[in-house]
Amino acid sequence: MARIRAILRRAAFIDPAVRNQQLAFGPITVDLDMHTARVNGEAMDLTRREFELLAYFLQNPRRVLSREKILQQVWGLEYLGESRTIDAHVRRVRSKLGEAAPLIETVVGVGYRMGSVDG
Repeated sequence: MARIRAILRRAAFIDPAVRNQQLAFGPITVDLDMHTARVNGEAMDLTRREFELLAYFLQNPRRVLSREKILQQVWGLEYLGESRTIDAHVRRVRSKLGEAAPLIETVVGVGYRMGSVDG
C-alpha cells in the first residue's frame, strides 16, 4: 500500500477540489482551468506556448530556469529545435505583459527567472 501511495504521489494525482488552479505573482494571474491570463485584471491574448511558458514561470517563482529545462517542461522532450526559441517566446510574453514585463528576469548565461530573489 505504501508503494502504491508513493507512486500516486509522484504521478501528481490530486483531487481537483483540492488542487490550486490559479497562479499569481505580483499583478500577473493565470487560471489553468479556464486557460486565461491577466495582468492588473486585464485579459492577455496569449498563444498556447506563451500561456504554458508564463504558467511555468509562475509555478516556479524566483527559481532560475535554464533554457533546456524550459524546453523540456513546456515544449516536451520531443522538441528538437534551438534553445534560442525560448528567447523569442519570452520576448513576446514580455511585450504582452506591459509594465509587468520586468518581472521576467534574464539570468545571463543561464536562463530566466520570474521575479528577483530580493523580493
